[in-house]
Amino acid sequence: MLIQMRHHKPEGQYGFSLIELMVAMTLGLIILFAVSELFVNNTRVRNELEQGSRQIENGRYAVQLLVDELNNAGFFGESGSQTFPAPADFPPACFADAADITASLGVPVYGQSQVAEAAAPSCLSNFKGGNSFLALRRASTCAVGTAGCDGFAAGQYHLQVAACAEESPGSILLADNAAALDRRTRKCDVAETAPVYRFLSRIYYVNQADQLARADLSGSNGYVVTPLVDGVEQIHFQYGIDSSGDGVPEAYSAAPAQADWEDVVSVRIWVLSRNAQATSGYEDGNTYRLGDMEISAQDLPPGFKRQVYSSTVRLNNIAGRRDAS
Repeated sequence: MLIQMRHHKPEGQYGFSLIELMVAMTLGLIILFAVSELFVNNTRVRNELEQGSRQIENGRYAVQLLVDELNNAGFFGESGSQTFPAPADFPPACFADAADITASLGVPVYGQSQVAEAAAPSCLSNFKGGNSFLALRRASTCAVGTAGCDGFAAGQYHLQVAACAEESPGSILLADNAAALDRRTRKCDVAETAPVYRFLSRIYYVNQADQLARADLSGSNGYVVTPLVDGVEQIHFQYGIDSSGDGVPEAYSAAPAQADWEDVVSVRIWVLSRNAQATSGYEDGNTYRLGDMEISAQDLPPGFKRQVYSSTVRLNNIAGRRDAS
């Protein structure tokens, strides 16, 4: 007797056909593509937001650096006078010796607008042509030896204001060695010398890497340049001139005459800042206005998002003396 055995596949264990596999793969690829596209778009948006936030932070920080420096411009310890130098002694932007510094005490703020690269002061390395620079002269805001203040640095210039009636009170002594700084206080006691302050000469400008940079006078070592803020393409200034002597500017100029620098009592600042990276497909058709200066985006590297930041600063150490007169 012949017995036939039949094997039945358990219900629900049938395989996929080729067509079903192809459909599943196609759907999977579509979903993967959609997820990838969403991820890429989210990443691009996040990068743009981060770049925008960084650009805003850099632009504001650049302006604040300049504002803080201008607030202290013209501070020379206890000296309450400002003597403008004779025309022949008008100081250069970059000091070569103590005579230049002495002449600069009457010109705490000085600058030039839209300077060609070849015409830039020698101490401004990698100067970006067509930009402005701002030179500021002042003393440190704390006396050598006080808590939290830098000590005396041999080879760097320091100043001391005489207070003793026998030493031309209010006169400024400049020296780069501690032994020479021997002016006395109002007591005229040789054992009690007047406070000593470090002299600061700082020049702000834009370098060819589109960075706000600062050149600091370092005594006999000349100027030391430090990049401060990335993404700064242009800076521009206008200087408020007080011709009436009341501490209030009657006019603003980007290029004051030499004789007008002693009457500069305020400064307008403009900073053109851009994103660190270009945005794909972005077209900038703007014209950026920096006071009396206009810059077309067509004259700038394409694809970058930009913004202008500005502020106006009153030079309290200069205008304040006029208020009191």
